[in-house]
Amino acid sequence: VFSRRNDKETSAAFALESGKLLWRAQYDAPYRVTAEASAHGKGPFATPALYDGKLYTFGITETLSAHDAANGKLIWRNDYSKAYKMPHAYYGTSFSPLLVEGLCIVHVGGPDNGALVALEAASGKERWRWWGDGPAFASPIVAELHGVKQIIAKTQQNVIGVELRTGKALWQWPYKILYDNTITTPVLFGDLLLLSDFETPLHAIQIKLDKGMWSVKPAWRNEQVSLFMNTPVIHREMMLGFSDSNKGQYFGLEPRTGKLLWT
Repeated sequence: VFSRRNDKETSAAFALESGKLLWRAQYDAPYRVTAEASAHGKGPFATPALYDGKLYTFGITETLSAHDAANGKLIWRNDYSKAYKMPHAYYGTSFSPLLVEGLCIVHVGGPDNGALVALEAASGKERWRWWGDGPAFASPIVAELHGVKQIIAKTQQNVIGVELRTGKALWQWPYKILYDNTITTPVLFGDLLLLSDFETPLHAIQIKLDKGMWSVKPAWRNEQVSLFMNTPVIHREMMLGFSDSNKGQYFGLEPRTGKLLWT
């Protein structure tokens, strides 16, 4: 469990059978909530990750920690809270760490100034860094497109694809959401990336690779459905989710064409 106890961000482990506390680790994490987000509290909001026997947490002001999941011992910690004038997205960090192939990937920084960073999961040492935009609230995904393994992430003003091993920028698509409420994790279906956020209808962009050149173009748009704080899932040939524009109605949609099947 990753939570807050007064002004300390806290990682803890409990026995499933009894609820007995097995270990607890804390560090100071003072945080002032912006007025618009006061109802949401002081976080932390980023979902922790378990990988190779370690627990990875990303705090509200971008303190990234790796603990031994068995006993809570701190293995390494990178504190980005002093690295940027505003070391978090406007409403607080919620970008969850992504662990894949020995790398821990996070987006550090704040509005208009940040970097997608890959660290060695075992040591916290930086392997690569993509500069270019501040972080969004949405978490990233890892995907293989046209034979290239890549990280797909929403940023403050774009959706990007970067090569997993090197951080090389592959493609970029402008994606600016009202009040920077870019929260919903992107969903990939074949070479279609399905996107929606606050007051933004569900739509798809198609990502192609031809003769070494990446290209992105619109594929479809459905004005009847939009997402806000929930991430949809795809089961077989259907996307399932809750539509913000229809006041939380459950919907089924054909991800290849954007056709709404039922609500």
